[in-house]
Amino acid sequence: DLNKVPDFSASGVDYVVCAFSADLFGSAAKIAAGLRACGCSVDLMPTPKKKVANSFKHADQTGARRMVFVAPDEIAKGVVRVKDLRLKNAAGDAVQVDVPLDKLETLDDMIQAAAADGTQ
Repeated sequence: DLNKVPDFSASGVDYVVCAFSADLFGSAAKIAAGLRACGCSVDLMPTPKKKVANSFKHADQTGARRMVFVAPDEIAKGVVRVKDLRLKNAAGDAVQVDVPLDKLETLDDMIQAAAADGTQ
């Protein structure tokens, strides 16, 4: 009625999942589904940004707590790298962990442990 569109820029989702390239989108979609099955809210980016930093910037601007970046080296190892965009370790660095694809339900515990002991 007022010709106003709601502002969805700060959705506050738990995770933004982004594939490094189009050929990894299937893996990214499976990871997003796994996180949703754990009760998390997930924004699956349909296409990667031209620069990796822009993908992280998108996640930060949407208010996401964490960024899941699906890259070929990690997928080949059976893991995915997750960076917490809000939590810092004792050294002031962003907390990130490599999570086995079959252990996504342990992600919160892994992030908290990494933040507590300062490991990455």
